[in-house]
Amino acid sequence: MDQLTRAGFSDQPGVPSVYWIEEEDINTPVWTPSQGELRVVKPDRQLLHSFNETPMTLCLNSFTTDVTSEVVFVGSGTRASDYRNKDVKGKIVLGRGEPRMLYRRAVVERGALGILSGYIQGYNRPDMFPDAIHSGDIPYDPSRKSFGMMVSTKTFNYFARRLRQGMQVRAQVKIKSSFEKGTRRTLVAEIPGVTKPDERIVL
Repeated sequence: MDQLTRAGFSDQPGVPSVYWIEEEDINTPVWTPSQGELRVVKPDRQLLHSFNETPMTLCLNSFTTDVTSEVVFVGSGTRASDYRNKDVKGKIVLGRGEPRMLYRRAVVERGALGILSGYIQGYNRPDMFPDAIHSGDIPYDPSRKSFGMMVSTKTFNYFARRLRQGMQVRAQVKIKSSFEKGTRRTLVAEIPGVTKPDERIVL
C-alpha cells in the first residue's frame, strides 16, 4: 500500500489510479508451519529434509508432531491392494502416490501415524534433479492430528532400497505448526486505460 501510494495511487474513489483490499473469510483454520525435520535413525542416522532448508517438504495441514517409528513402503499407496499383507497401523507410510489419496488410504482407513510421499510430476525431471521436492497437502484432520511430508526422489530411493534389502528402517518426524481462524486479504490496484477504460486485463 505504501509503495502504491508513493507511485501515485489512492484508496479514495474517483481518482484515476486506485487501490483497495478485498477480504474473504477462510472456512478452515489457517495453517502456519514453523519447524519440520525428517531424520532416519535406523539403520543409519542422518537428517534427510528440513523445513528451514526446503519449506515445501511439509504438507499443508500437517499438525505438530514428534514421532519415531518404523517406515513401511506401500508402492503407490493409493489403492487398497497396495496394503495387502502390510500392517501400517502406528507406523510411517512411504508411497509414490499423490499425498491426499495416500493419506486417506494409510492414515484414515488404516491408522498410520503419517505419510511420506515421493510424488513428483514427470516435467520436474526427477531423473535430472533427484533433490527436487513437489509441493503437497493433506486434508485438514483435527481428529487425527496427523502429518504428511513430501520427499525428494533421492530420499524416496534411499528408503525404498533399504526396505527392499529387508532392513528395518525407522524414521523420526518433528513438526511444529499452528492453526487459527483467518481472513484472506488481497491487495488490488487498477490502472485505467485511455482507449477502453471499461475493459480489464488482470495480472
